[in-house]
Amino acid sequence: MAATVKQSAERLEHDMWQAADVLAHRSRVGSRIESAIGAVTECEHRNWEELARIRSTRLADETDPRWIDDFARVANVRDFGGLETTDGRRTRSGALYRSSTPECADADDVGKLVDTLGVRSVIDVRTADEFARHGHGLLDDRDDIDIVNCPISSPVPPARGQADFVKLYQECLEFSPQAFVASARHIINADGATLIHCAHGKDRTGMLIAVLQHAVGVPRKAIQRDYELTNLRLEEIRAIESIRPPRAAVPQAMKRFLDTLEGMGGGAGYLRTHGLTDGELTRLREVLTSAP
Repeated sequence: MAATVKQSAERLEHDMWQAADVLAHRSRVGSRIESAIGAVTECEHRNWEELARIRSTRLADETDPRWIDDFARVANVRDFGGLETTDGRRTRSGALYRSSTPECADADDVGKLVDTLGVRSVIDVRTADEFARHGHGLLDDRDDIDIVNCPISSPVPPARGQADFVKLYQECLEFSPQAFVASARHIINADGATLIHCAHGKDRTGMLIAVLQHAVGVPRKAIQRDYELTNLRLEEIRAIESIRPPRAAVPQAMKRFLDTLEGMGGGAGYLRTHGLTDGELTRLREVLTSAP
């Protein structure tokens, strides 16, 4: 009798745990579906026709071989490669890309990212809330893409439209060192090319790119100039980001950011201080640079 009661109790406990697992799974799926529906709705309200019109009227001197402008629903896309380093090497083309959020990318855009550019790793530096709320659209359905969240943020995110970018950049560097280190490790260990993005591909993406550039030997003036290039695509981003339109890249913010970074030992010193090993730094340079 006692054995039967014990077996019944064990079965009941097992069934309760199974039920809890099912409910948790449904909750996770439901949240993902809800986020996906919200992202699709937001994507459909963006002005893709205006993006196409702006691109069709671009002047020849507004182009650069590192820009990749043939995405229908992703803006501010460019290659990390093509910049000279202080030791006579060049940043490697085809290894690392940056962009605005790819959450609205259509099937052709995803094909270009994965099949043409060879992207296999996506580093989203938005907050955990943005990561969960906006998602990555069609990229979330790909089994051959590794999507990770490495949030770059300040202790108290500023209210929309009220950011002091000089202060914000300083705080992000001081508050989010593990995001910079984790991103470097993901790039080192990626099975193919990596895409870095935030919402607009300007501020948080710009900070991470600047640290990586500094770490592999890109001169400061080139880092500053590369950061400011986003302003050439600001009209495009604003055309499709009416809900959260970006402000222009602030040269002084990057200047002060680089001042602080160099006071911390530069990109390599900063990453090493916060956990990246010398071997990993060597590997990062191998992945992101090549002989001329």
